[in-house]
Amino acid sequence: MSAEAFLAAIEANPADDTIRLVYADWLDEHGDHDRAAFIRAQIEMDPLEEDDPRRVELNARAEALLEARRAEWLGPLVEAAPDDRWGFRRGMPEELNFVGGEINDEGVAALAESPHLARLSTLCLNLCFIGPAGAISLASSPHLAHLRSLTIIGGRFGAAGASAILHSPHLIRLTELNLQWAEIGADIAPAFSDSPRLNELTSLLLQGNRIGNRGVSALATSQHTGRLTELHLGKNGIKSRGAAALASSQFLKNLKALVLDDNDICDSGVTALSASPYMAQLCDLLLSKTGIGNAGARALAASAYLGNLRFLTLSGNKIGDEGIIALASSPHFSRLTFLDLSTNEFGDAGAMALATSRHLSDSLHLVCFQDSLTWESSKALKERFRQDLAE
Repeated sequence: MSAEAFLAAIEANPADDTIRLVYADWLDEHGDHDRAAFIRAQIEMDPLEEDDPRRVELNARAEALLEARRAEWLGPLVEAAPDDRWGFRRGMPEELNFVGGEINDEGVAALAESPHLARLSTLCLNLCFIGPAGAISLASSPHLAHLRSLTIIGGRFGAAGASAILHSPHLIRLTELNLQWAEIGADIAPAFSDSPRLNELTSLLLQGNRIGNRGVSALATSQHTGRLTELHLGKNGIKSRGAAALASSQFLKNLKALVLDDNDICDSGVTALSASPYMAQLCDLLLSKTGIGNAGARALAASAYLGNLRFLTLSGNKIGDEGIIALASSPHFSRLTFLDLSTNEFGDAGAMALATSRHLSDSLHLVCFQDSLTWESSKALKERFRQDLAE
């Protein structure tokens, strides 16, 4: 096989590491030992945790090789974007990242026309303030058929641009979509209802878009959301009715992470979520600044459906001693590894209930910045839980 044939095979089978490793062997046989070593190092490090010593070692080796030969390995790809914007994954240039004013709508339109994007798996436009024209250009590009992750944070494309992306006939392999702070608004509701692109998504991040009850209700009732495992809806003007729509959605039963921070869903919204069997797979639930009081805390504590939770944030709410005591007494929170209760309305009684809880794990990371606590109760929390997070 030729190098071109190997690259075509990798493009056609992007998840198959075997082809990449055979290509590395071929490169070795043809004298390109650096590129072969780079591919093998990146493939070996890919599944490892960020803090794994072996990953750190492999990454240092790969970065040194890449630093010396980046321009050569990118070749004609620099015609589409500068070499420092490209990222390599599993040995191949598959990621493209722009930040701030590095690209505008006209630049996105030109980029979308480049056939060099055919191998791209990840595209990130962070704070580039892309408008409707730029989003529509991306959605119309036939060269993004292998894209799996699209991030456009801080765009200005609104419902029109988001709808174009959600209806794109080309983004057929997209599994992660991040459209945070893009001025989308509630007019996106019809697109949520009939978007073919939602079918494959496992992660949807929509923080700060003011989609409101109308938008979240359309999303919750869409039959296309069944594969979602991660849904971020923070700061979207969602009220208790929107939370209830999420709670009643059979299509969201595979969710493992749900973010509802900075939405005024209040006790009634949290009560609906707590009573939902469709929330039983949740591991991460973020409910900071959601207007929750003691009633909401009691509902969370009583929910057998939330027994899989590992990560729970409730900071910036109105939970008093009664609610904290209920949480500390719940047998359903024994698996929690992180709990944020900062800036609520409880005092020493709640703190001591946490410190003496028979159900909370001793290894729990507890964030509890409370001015109302005495030295004694703060000391009890520090002695029971991870000291670096208990104040």
